[in-house]
Amino acid sequence: MKQSNEQSLREVVQSWMRENGVDAKLLESRIIIHWEEWMGPTINKYTEKVWVNKNQLYVKVSSAALRQELLFSREQIKKNVNEKLETAFIKNVIIF
Repeated sequence: MKQSNEQSLREVVQSWMRENGVDAKLLESRIIIHWEEWMGPTINKYTEKVWVNKNQLYVKVSSAALRQELLFSREQIKKNVNEKLETAFIKNVIIF
């Protein structure tokens, strides 16, 4: 029986994206773009900056009270973001 080394175009593109770090950049962009939708307008109102570095989600907020609340909710934020992304991309959430 002859073996086939054929891959679908989708498989080739996904492999290339993974090898070149493009998939991580796309996931990072989705988090930033959808932050307000996923977290709600109240949290977004006090969010100064959101970014991802080495699978860690950084969130800078302007309200001390909200910062304290979000610190207690880090695991839930991580879980919710990863569910939206459909992958365990975020390993840690850092609130400051």
